Amino acid sequence: MENADIYTAISTIANDVSSLPIKVTDTSFNNNEELEYLLNTEPNAVMSGKNLIYVLIVNAILNGNSFAQIERDKNGIPINIHHLSNDRVTIQKNNSTDYTTELIYEVRQNGKDSKTKEIKAQNIIHIMPFSTDGIKGVSPLVSLRSDIEAQQNSKKFFNSFFKNGTQSGGTIKVASDLDSEAKELIRQEFQRINAGTENSHKVLVLDEAMSYEPIKVDTEILKLINESKYSTQQVAKVLGLPLHKMGIETHSQSLEQASNDYLINTLSNYISVLESEFNRKLFNDKTLRMNNKITFSADKYKYVDAKTKREIIKNDYELGLISQNEAREEIGKPALENGDRFIQSLNYMNSELIDNYQVQKVKDVQKNVVDEPLEEKGDTDE
Repeated sequence: MENADIYTAISTIANDVSSLPIKVTDTSFNNNEELEYLLNTEPNAVMSGKNLIYVLIVNAILNGNSFAQIERDKNGIPINIHHLSNDRVTIQKNNSTDYTTELIYEVRQNGKDSKTKEIKAQNIIHIMPFSTDGIKGVSPLVSLRSDIEAQQNSKKFFNSFFKNGTQSGGTIKVASDLDSEAKELIRQEFQRINAGTENSHKVLVLDEAMSYEPIKVDTEILKLINESKYSTQQVAKVLGLPLHKMGIETHSQSLEQASNDYLINTLSNYISVLESEFNRKLFNDKTLRMNNKITFSADKYKYVDAKTKREIIKNDYELGLISQNEAREEIGKPALENGDRFIQSLNYMNSELIDNYQVQKVKDVQKNVVDEPLEEKGDTDE
């Protein structure tokens, strides 16, 4: 986290995911509102819902794994979700002949005794966006090790140059033979007097037996180090971030395209992991697990500006997808007394109604033909 690029990337992803509201839409579950409140507002006594999701995402990227323990009431309904630091959790596998059949999480308890407690997998939220076996996660930052080292070495060289008052190293020549100890004393004394920004560009005073020759540094190298964006691009590449999120300008995409690309190719990877784990673990009953729907609402990424937002809401309302009050809620307007009704355009009809209408029309035409009296024919000359 001491690396600016990595800090920016991780905090951006964690902030954007944790800011999305969580919806529970399962009609067979009677505690939707309570579960939404638990996930969005107060998962435990010391954290907000945003903080919990933020911590889970940050640890999942940094360490490869992040954990939280589910506390349930006597009916199996979640009442608290507690974050567990990675150093407190050990994963144990129960293997059959060919497959892993069960996971047990050994959690070291807080306190002086630090006892270890076994907790079933159903009560542990385990987030691992990157994994090779589906049991333990791997941090994507492992692939950035060489890039981070190269960046650190480049910055050390750059900082050292300015720390020495924009003066590079040099060579001191002395007209006599010196042992290594004497050479070191001269070097230290010379550096003490002349190094540093405060001594930058001061006049050097040397005796007759000494001469100083600076080592020239190609300024193009300094320029290359200062302007290099390679490591930043590598961090963005590994974590799936678009370059504009890392402060690098791109001109090939519109704001709407960039927003959709960020949602689809970056955030959805982390959102889907959280949704899958929440849906699988928060419900204690298998029937509920089959029917439940816990989702992150990413609507805000559809609305790149106020005009686009109003157009989308207007279209949804006219198509009967949302009620008038739901539309007003989206734009921050208070609800109306009769605003929960849906409208539907007469230009749109159910296909079954259209078929019935066509059949009835044919029957009416046939009936009119049968009921119409035949005209009397007059005499002819034939």
